[in-house]
This record gives sequence, C-alpha cells and structure tokens, in this order.
Amino acid sequence: MHSTNALLERAGAYGRQARECMHSVHQLATHSRLVESFDIRSRHTSTFQHSASTYWIASKLVENRSIVVNKRKMSTDTRQEFVDRKAPTLDLASALESYNTPGAKNKPVYITTPIFYVNSVPHIGHVYTAYITDALARWWRLVGADVVLATGTDEHGLKIAQAAKAKTEGDGGSFQPAESCKAFCDVVSRSFKELFDQAGITYTRFIRTTDSDHQSAVKEMWRILQEKGFLYKGKHEGWYCVSDEVFYAERDVMTQSSYNAKIAAKATGDSTAENADAVPNSAPSNTGDTTDKTAQQMVTADTGKVVEWVQEENYLLRWADDADSAVRNWINDNHAIAPSLRKTEIINLLAETFAQPLSVSRPVPRQLWGIEVPNDKDHLVYVWLDALTNYLTVAGFPWDDSAASASCWPADYHVVGKDIAKFHCVYWPSFLTAAGIALPHKVIVHGHWTVNSVKMSKSLGNVIDPLAKLQELSPDGFRYFLLKEGRLGSDGDYENERAINIVNADLADTYGNLLGRCTSVKVNPMQCYPEPNSASYTDADRELLGLIREMPEKAHSFYRDADFSRGIEVVMETLYKSNNHMNENKPWALAKDPAQSERLRNVLYIAMEAVRTASLLLIPVAPGIANVALDRLGVSEDDRHVRNACEAGAPSPGSAVIASATPLFNKISKDTPEKRTSGGPAIDTNKRMKKAKRN
Repeated sequence: MHSTNALLERAGAYGRQARECMHSVHQLATHSRLVESFDIRSRHTSTFQHSASTYWIASKLVENRSIVVNKRKMSTDTRQEFVDRKAPTLDLASALESYNTPGAKNKPVYITTPIFYVNSVPHIGHVYTAYITDALARWWRLVGADVVLATGTDEHGLKIAQAAKAKTEGDGGSFQPAESCKAFCDVVSRSFKELFDQAGITYTRFIRTTDSDHQSAVKEMWRILQEKGFLYKGKHEGWYCVSDEVFYAERDVMTQSSYNAKIAAKATGDSTAENADAVPNSAPSNTGDTTDKTAQQMVTADTGKVVEWVQEENYLLRWADDADSAVRNWINDNHAIAPSLRKTEIINLLAETFAQPLSVSRPVPRQLWGIEVPNDKDHLVYVWLDALTNYLTVAGFPWDDSAASASCWPADYHVVGKDIAKFHCVYWPSFLTAAGIALPHKVIVHGHWTVNSVKMSKSLGNVIDPLAKLQELSPDGFRYFLLKEGRLGSDGDYENERAINIVNADLADTYGNLLGRCTSVKVNPMQCYPEPNSASYTDADRELLGLIREMPEKAHSFYRDADFSRGIEVVMETLYKSNNHMNENKPWALAKDPAQSERLRNVLYIAMEAVRTASLLLIPVAPGIANVALDRLGVSEDDRHVRNACEAGAPSPGSAVIASATPLFNKISKDTPEKRTSGGPAIDTNKRMKKAKRN
C-alpha cells in the first residue's frame, strides 16, 4: 500500500497545494487515516493516475486546512448542497455532456457493495454483487465520470464471536475475544479481498469495520443521534436470531414443528402449501411469565433460523416523527429502489417497522465483539448501525463545511441482495433522516443464486466456489455469465453445462467469430480498417448501421440502472445480426472478385463497426476480451470511451488491424474439469487497465 506521502504526491496533479500541505494532512489524524485506507496497490496505480477519484479526495483534504477533527458542524447551506447533488441517471447525451465539459463540477459517482459478513468464506452471491458494482463503475468511467467504488467486510457481532471461538478452540487455542475475533476476521476478510482481486473488481477502497477511521465514524454517528435526542436506554425483549443479528416480532416466528410442517407441505405439493406462510405460529404468549418461552424450539417463519427469547437493557432508537413519510417520499419521489417490484415490498414494511423503537446496542456480557458505545463500556453498537455507517466512512464522514466539498456523498448506488433490502431501504434512510444527512440516490436490490434450481447449502454440498469458476470459465466468462443470467427481479440459477453453453455461444461463436472474420487475411488482405462508400449502401446495410449507432443509448438505458442482463441482450442481438449480414454477403467470395472491392469494403466496415461498438459496450461485462478485440481493431487507448461508441471514424479508415490465429475466446470444453480448457485469452486483465476511462 502506498504511503500517505506517496499518495498525496500523486494528488498534486489535481490539487496544486498537495505537497506544500502534507504536514497539514498528518496533523488531521482522522483524514490521514482516510487517505491511508484507500488501498492503492500496484495493479491500480496506472488506473488512478488518470482517474481523479481517489486523488481528488486526497487533494481536497489537503487544500482544506481548516478541518476540525473532533467537533464537526455543517451549515444549513452545506447540508442542502448534499441534498441537491443529483443522481447520475441521465440519458446518455446529457451524461456525456455533464461528465466531459471542462470545469464542470461533478462529484464522483459513488457505488457500493454491502460489506460482507465474515462468518464464512465468500460464495457466488458475493462475487455476483461485486460484479454488478464493478460493471457500474466501469460504465460510468467510460462515460467520463470519476468513480468511487467501495466494498469490504463486516466484522462485528455475536455470530462472528461464536465462529471465532469455535475456530480458536478447534485449533486447540484459548479464546480471547479481542485477539481471537480479530485474527479470525483477518483471515476471512483476506479471502474476500483476494477473490475480488482475482475477479478484477476495480474498487477504490476495501473497508473493514475494524478500521480505525470507521470506528470513529460510527461513534460520531452515535453522538449525533444521541445529541438530537433519538437514543435512550430502556428494557427490550423479543425473539433474537443470532444468525441474522436481529430481533423478530412475534408474528415472524413459529415453533420448529410448525415450520417443519410448512416445508413438508410445500415439498409434497399439498394444497395447504399455498397458504403455508399462514401456518399458525404456535408461539408462546408474549405476556406474563417467561418460562414458556423456552418450552419449545422457535425459528423464523421464513427461513427456519433458530431464535431465542431475550430480555435485556439496551439503547433504543426513537424514530423521527417524520421517519415514515421521509422514507416513503424518498422511495416514491426519487425512484430510489430498483427494480420496482421491490418498492412495494419495502413500503409494506414501513408501518410495522416504525411502530416500535429499534434496539441499537447489545450488552457486553452477551456480545463480546464490536464497537463500544461512546461513554458506556457496558454496551456495544448494534451491528447494522455499525455496518451501514461504512458508506459514510468511505465518503470522509464526519464532515464540516470545508470537508464536505471533498466528499462523494450521497451514494449513487447501494447494490444489495434481497435478504438485506429492509436494512438498506428502511433502517438506513431512517438513520440518515434522524442524523440530518442526505439520503442515497438509489438502492439496487438483486435476487439470490440457486444451483440446479436448488438453494445452495453446505449440507447439500452444492455451494459454488467462485475461485474454481474463475479458473474453469475464465474471469471474463464467469463474469459475463453471471451478469447476463442474473436478473434483478428474480433469482438466478447456476447450472454448469448451461454456463458453458452460453459463454461459448456468445463470446466465442458470436463475438469472437465476427472479429475473426473481419480481420482475417483471407477477407481483409490489406489488414486495415476499410473506408466505406455510404452512397452504395444497401437497405440492409443502413438498417444494420442504424442498430449499431443505437446500441450505446439502448445499453446505457439499462446499464445506468444496473440491468446488465438486458443491456447485454441489446449488444448480443446486434452481433447476431452482424454475423448474419456477413453470411448473406459472403465476404470470402467478394474478396476473390476485384470488381466487388467496394462492396467488400462496405461489408467489412459494417462488421468492424459492430465489433468496435460492441467491444466498447462490453468493457463493463467482459473487460479482458473486449480490450483485446479493440487492440486487434487498432483502436487506440484514447478512443476507448462511450462517446467513441456514439460516432463513426475511430479508428480512422486505413488504420491497421491485426489478424490472429488465437481465438478471441477459447471455447470451454464440457469434459471433466481436469481436461477442460480455460476460456478467454491468456492475459492479465488488470494490467490492461492503462486508463480509468476505458474501465
């Protein structure tokens, strides 16, 4: 990791006073830690030399010498500035103008994954979320925006302590809460980081909730809520699920026997299965003596996870009087939740959520690992208040007026799985409303992944190892399959043969085949990007060129909402038609007839334009082979931008192209894994990221 000095030296390109004010940054301990925590490894160095996202933040911190670390106050005007910052969901023409006008004041597009819980190693669902955010980040960089992409790990809570205790004692050690939990988190967090590195996730920061600047941010968030009168101590009781780190209402739990009956009814197709969710809870009464609370094993009604009855003194959060209306208006007025079907689900949760206060601390005797409540060593901060605040930590929270200009807040995209939608779409905007902080622009909620239509489970042995699939399908192939087959409104299903078929058909037989045809020596003996004669275009030529020119706007309309599946369909449909156009015009025959040279140039030009434009649009979903294709077409580094996809003439007619005997994407064999060949070119996709604009 680069030192603060080295980072600020790079920041000098964007802030003239950077080097002169290094000593100021070191005096600002909180912000010095912020700069240090941006993990700029060698693989990202070239990217960030040209993308101002990280250095822009660093230089702003340097320029603002008057930052007050411990007591930060924002004026009303500054708070309104956060509110007024618009989401980047513009039509493509407006986006290109906004992000490519010299002197335009645009904050970086801020994109986040949830921070992933480290009670277990990463699986396919984690990398799918990361792929969505990375594709968003690469797209907005191609448009011309600076981007801050954050991911990381959530490392506090009872479940972590239990897992760390089991691991420590299983290894023959003695469990010491602080040391054992941190050591356990270090190992699992590293596995997430290494996976994302191998998957080519171009994150700006990998944050951990054990980071010192994050702990400071959480304590400041707590202080604000307490200062505003939203926190108080009180008795709390309810059904607590260690697995979910949350209290459940009486109506949301049932006896183990009732849950088993519900599952059996669904499995057998019994007519009662249609109303299985309405099976009586048979839950013990919530009044009077508590001895009956432990008489039967209770579980959550939707997932069957074990719950236990808990009575304790906690800090409680009193919801703001306008919490319901504020969140409801945020959802309705700003289209803050996508896809739309999730909106209805969330709105239905509002009334019940705000009907009672929320427990936002856990007593130390019961929970041994977390962030201590300020001025109360007997309580730890609730893990969801802790975890959600990470989005502010990355944005430089806490701010004063001068530091606010350096922040990428509000977040433009929170990308989350449907299981944590409530926390991001109800709790999070409510916390922010109470604290007087601007709300995020959009929460993208995606489905889960099954395997051969069966839910992944360790007991079934069907959990997909993403590292194995990166090797088997190639980084581009695995990424492409998940983004194409993962649809936001429904669960995705991983079936290995189907994955191989899709990757081979799209990346090898369609995309790679078209590139190989138009650059082959047989049909393109001059090895150049031909100059067409538009006057001699046929109606079919004009129709196909029209589709090619429409691709960027159509793709953007889906990409900007993280609907990559439909965006990919737009690109692949044009490539299918371009291959058909080649079949109908038979350039291999035209190349043998000198009288058909003009027709050959037109056919090749249209095919190359299809590949060039498609390649620019595929950089977010298959960056390795997309850049290889552009290399072979002779497209320069400076011409790999969305604006270049919207226009003809890049590269210029006559530019050299490269024929290659190596396929763009090696087809993947359906043989046993030992015999299976790896798809895609043998390249390091990270080394190909010479400029942020092309990613």
